[in-house]
Amino acid sequence: MAKVVVYAVIATAFLFFFVVLAPFLRDDHRKGPGLNRRFGYNIQDRTLSFDPLLAQMQRSNTNNTTSASTRSGVIETYQFLIASGKLNTTLRLTILFPLLDRDPKDYSISFNELEAWIIRQSMDRLDYSTHVALDSKDKNADSSVSFREYFPQFSDTDLAKKGMEHGEAGWWQVRFDAADIDHNGLLNFTELRDFLHPEDSENEATLKWLLRDRFKQMDYDDDGKLNFKEFQDHVYASYVSYVEFETAGKEAPKPHDKFHELDVNHDK
Repeated sequence: MAKVVVYAVIATAFLFFFVVLAPFLRDDHRKGPGLNRRFGYNIQDRTLSFDPLLAQMQRSNTNNTTSASTRSGVIETYQFLIASGKLNTTLRLTILFPLLDRDPKDYSISFNELEAWIIRQSMDRLDYSTHVALDSKDKNADSSVSFREYFPQFSDTDLAKKGMEHGEAGWWQVRFDAADIDHNGLLNFTELRDFLHPEDSENEATLKWLLRDRFKQMDYDDDGKLNFKEFQDHVYASYVSYVEFETAGKEAPKPHDKFHELDVNHDK
């Protein structure tokens, strides 16, 4: 098993913190609103997936329901890390490293350990956003949401039209029904998470809905299949990225060759 050695992690994390938190540090020397302004920077999702402290910082800034004690704790932690006037990356790594080095605890971080950590942080982010949505939409406090609760803006007329264009009432209804695993007309926490984040769902109905929806967006001539141009314009680039990532840079087949391989009945 290949290892991500300590020095590589330190180098990567240093660049990560320098790029992501440099705005916070620069703003620390300015006159102005102080912490609230520093917490206002937009941090990319991929960085939030790595360090839970950054996720907590963003949540403290964007969620008005965050308790005063939680907000205070986040601020105190951040101030502790920059007590010397600059970010103490060594201290932050000292805190994070043992959390990643878990199976086994061998003072190095394997690919699987890094992958597991990132997945845990990503799932925490999905759960948090789902809790926020549930709290804001669950008007009768039954720990679930109906279609009406989630979309009060749609009238009976909107629902009767069953419009299937992206964002119309019918389109949302189909997506809602796909996430409603037990078909009771309500989305519990897990179902709501699937509804909000279909790309990360394990629900077969939601994944099928997602596939149909993506396919419809790529099928310009609406003939129920992708011709070569539609394949090349919308699918091939993603396929190349996948091949390069999974094979460490191996060259992907040419678009015509891959299309011919997938077109098993040769109807183009």
